[in-house]
Amino acid sequence: MLDNLPEVVASDQQLDELVGGVSEEEYTAAFDRFEACMVKAEQPLVGVEKDADIITFSMSSAAYDSGDYDRCYFGEFQRVDERWQFQNKDSSTATIIYQACLTAAGVPPKESSEQVWAQMIEAGIDPEKCALENGPEG
Repeated sequence: MLDNLPEVVASDQQLDELVGGVSEEEYTAAFDRFEACMVKAEQPLVGVEKDADIITFSMSSAAYDSGDYDRCYFGEFQRVDERWQFQNKDSSTATIIYQACLTAAGVPPKESSEQVWAQMIEAGIDPEKCALENGPEG
């Protein structure tokens, strides 16, 4: 079924933004192009939140079914989004939640996401249970 999808090519702007890492301005510009592409496809994003390090959003299932999401996301935002998230992994929501779990367990949390994850495993803390209890909804 996926064989029928057209090949998606990253835009020149997206590729240019990957040189030497991604700045916040480049991350935001790539998202804005993705969002504009979705609007042009008549599949606007909803619930866009730009308040944190990572932009979050939702969309209708029709956006997936039509192929518009794949075309717009992969063409305008995907590579920049992944690089940005990797660059900011130490301040990610997951790392912050895991640090809270470690603190609650009496373990002083470290800074990097890799060290925090190792501490979670060493302390025997279940990451899924931790996220449910200490996440935004917990």
